[in-house]
This record gives sequence, C-alpha cells and structure tokens, in this order.
Amino acid sequence: MVKSFVTPNDEGIVATSDSLSIQNAVDAAIREDVRRVLIPRINARTGKAQWDIDKAIILSSNIEIVLDNCYLRQADGCMDNVFRNFDDENVRNCLQEEQENIIIRGIGNAVIDGGNHNGLYQKNSMKDGLPHVEKNNLIRLHNLRDFKLQDFTLLNQRWWAINLLFVEEGIISGLTLKCDNGCHNQDGIDLRLGCNNIIIENIRGYSGDDLIAMTGFYGGRESNKYQVRGKSIDIHDILIRNVVATSAECTVIAMRNQSGVKIYNITVDGVHDTTSSVQLANESPSFVFGFDLNNYSSPKSPYSTIRIGQDGYYTDRETVLGEVYGIHVTNIHSRTNCAVLLNENIKDSYFGNIYAGKNVHRVITTRSCRAHQSYGCDMQNVVFENVFYTPEDDNESVAFDFDINGRPHTLDNVFVKNAFVGSSKVSVNMKHGGRVTVSGLYCDGVGERITVADGGEVILDGKLFAANDR
Repeated sequence: MVKSFVTPNDEGIVATSDSLSIQNAVDAAIREDVRRVLIPRINARTGKAQWDIDKAIILSSNIEIVLDNCYLRQADGCMDNVFRNFDDENVRNCLQEEQENIIIRGIGNAVIDGGNHNGLYQKNSMKDGLPHVEKNNLIRLHNLRDFKLQDFTLLNQRWWAINLLFVEEGIISGLTLKCDNGCHNQDGIDLRLGCNNIIIENIRGYSGDDLIAMTGFYGGRESNKYQVRGKSIDIHDILIRNVVATSAECTVIAMRNQSGVKIYNITVDGVHDTTSSVQLANESPSFVFGFDLNNYSSPKSPYSTIRIGQDGYYTDRETVLGEVYGIHVTNIHSRTNCAVLLNENIKDSYFGNIYAGKNVHRVITTRSCRAHQSYGCDMQNVVFENVFYTPEDDNESVAFDFDINGRPHTLDNVFVKNAFVGSSKVSVNMKHGGRVTVSGLYCDGVGERITVADGGEVILDGKLFAANDR
C-alpha cells in the first residue's frame, strides 16, 4: 500500500519529545517523498490530546503539514518557534536558496497556542543571554515562494503570531486569532520586508497589537540578517479581504514603511471592526477635537481600524511622496476612535464605502494618536468617497480631519465625494496647504462646519472656503 502521509505517532518516528517526533515525521516525509505530515489529535507518546513544542519544527520545500483537530502548544519556558523554515544560525540569503511550496493547514478545531509566557520580551530581547524576541513567533517563514497557511486558530502569541520576511505568492486564509493582550506587541500577522503577491482572507478574532501589519522597516536586524540578494525589499500586491476582528489597543490593519522601502498596490476590501462595548468603555480619548496630545495615554481599545504610516520608527529617513501608492481601501465598518488614520505621504489611492459608528471621533484623520509623533501628510491624487458617519457626541467629532503638527503638508488633487456626516462638530478641518475638493457633503443641523487654516482651501460644490471663512 502506498503511504499518503507520515504521522509523529508512526513506529520508528516517535521520539523522546513531541518536537522531535514531529521533526522525525517531517524528515521521513521528505526522505520517502510522501511530502505530507498529519499531526493527529491524540499524541501516542503521552496519550494526551496535546503536543508540547520545545524546539521549532524546521520545514523545507514541498511539504504539507496537516493539523488534524490537534492542539500544539509552545512548552513552558521554551524560547523557540513552533514552525520555521530555516536554521536560525544559517539563514538562506540568496535567491538560489529560496524554498517553495510549504503548506500548513488545519482540519476541524486545529490550534497553535503560545501557552504561558516565557519571560522573553522586546525589552530584554538579546540581553543577559536571551535570544531575540522573534523566537516567540508561532510561525516564522523566510525566503519562500508559494505557501499556504489555512484554517487553524492561533492563541496567546508571546510576540507576533506569524512573521513573514521575503515571502511571496501565498495565501493566508481562514485563520482565527485570539490573544489576551498579556504582553507588549502581540501582533497577529506581520508581512515584513520583501513580501508580495499574497492574499489574506477570511480572518477573525482579536489581537493584543496590530491584527494585520505590513511593515517595511529597513536597517538593523531586518536587513542585516534577513535581506535576500536578488529580491526586492518592497511590500506590494497584497489583497486583504473579509476581516471580522479587532485589536486590544492598536489597529486592525496597519501599513508602515521608511528608509526607501515602498508599499504599493495594496487592496483592503471588507473589514468589520468588532470592538466591544467593554473596550469602548475603558478607552482614553485620543482624537477629541482640541484634545491636549501632550497628556495622551494609549486607549484600551483600537485607535483606528485602518492605519497608514507612523513616523516614530525610521532609522535613515521618513517616507517621501511616491513610496506609498496604489492603496485601495473599501467597505470598512469602524467602531472605534477613527476609521482611517493617515500619517504617511500617499498618492494615487482610493478610500470608499467607509461606515463610521457613533463611537468614532474621526472618520478620516491625519492626526497622530501619539503625543511624541508629528502628524499630517502630503497627499496627491487621493479620493475619499461614500462616507457614512453617525457621531453620538457632536462636541468631539470631525469627519475629515486634515490636521498637522509643526511641519507643513500639502493636499494636491484630493477629493471628497458623497459624504454623509450627520451632526459632526466639524465636517472638514483643513490645516494642510493646497486644496481639497468636496462634492456632495450632507450634514444635519447648521450648515457645513468647515474650518480652514492659512494656505489651505476647501472647494465645496464650487464654493471656495479659505482661512477665516465658515
């Protein structure tokens, strides 16, 4: 009979630890050209419905890992990933060493759990003999083409759950993330330098930090250890759709880049922010009109549903106009602080079908949520269309908040079309230079409520609003 898969329970495969048993199964599947490992629910070595991972399972090309209703857990005190596709001491840094076709997929209730925290954090990463905090990722993949991560649950990540670097042509689908915000920076899915041509879809749950982050930070460890010769460092051609989720205190989907890394051709279609009433009751105000940012503390709820840019991370220089473009964001349902936060120069982009609930302070804003960061951004050829806003407190609400902090910024060919902004205190707050053209602005009560600073203009249905006009 031809064998169709190998399991870590097979005779001759079972070893002295669960990690070694699974690694033996992976090695045997490759050696015998079976190329599929099935991890069943029951662990024959222990008789339990649990697999304790104390050392990362190392994957290579053309392997499929099937999680059949099983529960994998990072062992107490372990400082290593659950799955990784490279030797940490011998990273493959050239195109010729690229791997391909790695699949991790679940059947039924398949779970990968970070378990109890091991004491390794960002603050003590690589100090006092400790490894880098990336060892706490549940899944870490690098220099890979053609991959699938499908249909399983990730629990209690000790840092980011999934960390991808120079990974291309993949699908991340059907994942549930659940994390209790027990430590700092518990992102869900992170696409770092060189990630492109990836679909992320049908994601639900909650994370402690950003749920999905596209982060192009060049310099330090990101480039010194992981840059792949022959591959672009940019993040591009990413499709994210059907996300029903929230974050404990950051954002559902974030894009950040600096030092020459580009982010472009990104489509986000269908995000339902599931921020709870409990989270909203615990938040500190962060986007209140006229609020003193010097006294700001992080809210206990997401500060935005979509975030593009953050200037507090650059090593060489900030992003310039032309390094973030082709961003297409549609069908966003936001429940917290602001729907779309823009802190980075952006061009040739579209934001449409934005639904902002009663707890949203800003629908579109360039104001940072952090006191120490500058805000405002240059925009060129950007459209905001079909915006629906129902603010509960008209003393704290701004629909379109083009605000700046110190440094000048300019809007060029920026359009707002068909905006229903209810009883918001200010419909358009224009602190940037340049012009925003508005057509179809509908609001309750006493007129348009437009504020304009020196150097800026708002054209509303052909009527000019400049500084001191109302």
